[in-house]
Amino acid sequence: MNRLKPLKFTPLYQDYLWGGRRIAEQFKRKDTPFPCAESWEISDRPEGMSRVAEGPLAGTTLNEIVQMYGERLLGAGRKDRRFPLLIKIIDAEKPLSVQVHPSEESSRVHGGEPKTEMWYLLEKGPVYACFKRPLKQDELTTAIKNTSVEDLLQKIDVNAGEAVFIPGGRIHAIGEGCMMLEVQQNSNSTFRVYDWGRKGADGLARPLHIEEALQCLKFDDVGDPRAEPLMLEESDTLTRWQVLSTLFFSIEKMEIRAPHTQECDPSTFQIFFNIERGESTLLPADSESLELPVGTFIRIYLPPELELER
Repeated sequence: MNRLKPLKFTPLYQDYLWGGRRIAEQFKRKDTPFPCAESWEISDRPEGMSRVAEGPLAGTTLNEIVQMYGERLLGAGRKDRRFPLLIKIIDAEKPLSVQVHPSEESSRVHGGEPKTEMWYLLEKGPVYACFKRPLKQDELTTAIKNTSVEDLLQKIDVNAGEAVFIPGGRIHAIGEGCMMLEVQQNSNSTFRVYDWGRKGADGLARPLHIEEALQCLKFDDVGDPRAEPLMLEESDTLTRWQVLSTLFFSIEKMEIRAPHTQECDPSTFQIFFNIERGESTLLPADSESLELPVGTFIRIYLPPELELER
């Protein structure tokens, strides 16, 4: 049986009102809308389905590939019916809403799709994540009414190359000027708490989801959301750090100083994001090797203990 080949997908662009121009300008892309808020690099969702950009499978959807190849794509023993992660580039020319996503636990009780995510900053910018102090629910609802939610949140200036961890249940907002790579569970459940008094293109305030958010929020979440990298390997040609390891995905950073051959891993797919070029490649679990040029890459894969049944 012939091995699969590394896969590249056609980006899917989202023109949300808070987006900018940097995805087009920085990565020399000519087909982006304006504003361009997000580039969905690898997505298996009905509202945004990735298609293979080139090669024998050109035009095939990611979900079709999951159905066709199963464990050969995802990794031995993995029984997903859809691809488990969603990979995005985000350009926030204006701040995003203050929001929360369901956790695995709260989604089972209150509904919605669980969503844990990570932000890897491509440019320096402010983020809001966690409360300044433990809160009672009525303190937040009062702040929402008084439009003073920002006063309760940690605002952190994050440098390019740093990562922020946003598990389900953590209050957060991406601040003005941020550009980042986002890795998340395959979910689109977002509950807005506060939207800075902003109005949409139709002149109306965007809807909030206060009741849903209150059911998901962790009011005692006051930690530092930034991830602490751990060096894993260093040689003349390669330096590799563990950026973050969660139950749902693991993230590494690789600085490659000479062309590097990356072999497949039978236990998991791997995604490589070239930071300088803004290019994403999916390496299936049963695949020919991937040749990586000199540059800086984010490597995304599933931890071995994860059992997926969705």
